Amino acid sequence: MSKGVLLLVDLEGIIGVQNTSSDEHCRILLIDELSHVISTLHKHRFYQITVCNIHNDGKLLDNKDAALLNVRLIKGIASLASLDIQFDFAMLLGFHGMANSGGKFGHTFRYDFEKVCFDNQSLGEVGLYTRWLELCKVPVLLVSGEGDFKKELIPGGHQIHVIDASDGIDTTSRYEELNFMVEISIREKIREPHKILDGIVEIEVDNSDKYILLSKDPYKYCVLYQKFVFSSLNDFFVNLLFFCIALNNASDEILRKNLLLAKKIRQQGIQKTDIDLRVRNILNLPINKIDHSARLTIAKVMNIVNKDDYANST
Repeated sequence: MSKGVLLLVDLEGIIGVQNTSSDEHCRILLIDELSHVISTLHKHRFYQITVCNIHNDGKLLDNKDAALLNVRLIKGIASLASLDIQFDFAMLLGFHGMANSGGKFGHTFRYDFEKVCFDNQSLGEVGLYTRWLELCKVPVLLVSGEGDFKKELIPGGHQIHVIDASDGIDTTSRYEELNFMVEISIREKIREPHKILDGIVEIEVDNSDKYILLSKDPYKYCVLYQKFVFSSLNDFFVNLLFFCIALNNASDEILRKNLLLAKKIRQQGIQKTDIDLRVRNILNLPINKIDHSARLTIAKVMNIVNKDDYANST
């Protein structure tokens, strides 16, 4: 008996997306691409289709869109991860490469994630989502998107469709290519899932203060050797949304402390030419990168009073 098809959908690698600033324009492009893929699936008698939109926790699609596409809609990865996942196969649409891998939209989940590791490999979203689904006994037959995500995939068993997210893209030919790749993916007998051993997920972020702030109440995230550690792939995806909210809160606190320090420097009337080279190098960093150790160095070198107000990382 068929268990249905899962379409896991991001945004940056959707055909025609040049930027993500216009939700309505992006929603139209997303629906267009889904319509093409779903039509091809229907031709092969796959009618039970679930769409999980992970971009911005699934806010881009609503129940009206689901009714138009005739699909079951799941909003956000945490909602999907909390279910008993059972599908005949999955396809990833609209994805992108990891940070620093090339492509127009390359990143790894968030701007402040500097490295994500699973099974001693540095991976992006494509690498983690495909392994998690295969671990859940759902073979991922196709990955479509922009950038260099091929190296994240387990060799064999995945069809790959890469678009060029540049201006002047020919959407008609890209849809034809995508439909062809969907056809290739499902014309043979559906393969067995890859054998994946679960393990911890390690996250390195851009500011060491975040490890301190989020290891304490009320968050109490596990931190080992300057990394956030999640016990399994499912643990990571179930908690990803709340982890991102906690990171946002930590970022706000770090910004508050750094702005307070900048204000103190201005109040003391210190000229840039008079600043010690060590301090000058710190102040040239992006404001979100300045951590407790850097603030303490500035306070000591510049003899700033009441330094505990902004140098303390708690």
